[in-house]
Amino acid sequence: MEKRASFTSRKLDVIDALLVDPRLSPADFKVGVALIQFLNGKTGALFPSNAAIAENVRLSERHVRTCLSKLRDAGWLRWRRGNRQLANEYQFDLTNLEAMLDYKLSMQEGRKERKAERARVASDRNHSSSRKSSDRNHSSSRKSSDRNHSSSPDRNHSSDQHLKVTPEGMGIEEQDSQYGTGEGDA
Repeated sequence: MEKRASFTSRKLDVIDALLVDPRLSPADFKVGVALIQFLNGKTGALFPSNAAIAENVRLSERHVRTCLSKLRDAGWLRWRRGNRQLANEYQFDLTNLEAMLDYKLSMQEGRKERKAERARVASDRNHSSSRKSSDRNHSSSRKSSDRNHSSSPDRNHSSDQHLKVTPEGMGIEEQDSQYGTGEGDA
């Protein structure tokens, strides 16, 4: 039973490695998986005809031959040509296997790092927006108290009276970079 599990596990490792190989197209991957399905677990024999592979993956025989050549050129496959009565005998070359599985792990780690970075940025953004919201609430309460004071009879009701909030009052530092300070820059 142990041998069966390791054979199945190895087949799945090859499928994983074929999946992440950037040199292979989806059709190449399908042909590779079809070959794995044809692989005899007891004898290791692998000699499906191009017609059988084509039928299994729903591609033309010519396209299957192209995919087989790509798998060979990428280092995944070797074969010995059969004659007109015998199919080709294929053999997987697992030289690339560990490198592709390592590549897959590095891609997964990169995705986790990018996800953590996005979460950190979103958290920072939420934190700063809640701070801005708090500042806006504070500012609007000042505006409403100013409006209450401005409705008194001894206040001037000019339309150009505005609540002026300075950057310092909002906790914003003046910019002295290439964008200027915002005061009188044109």
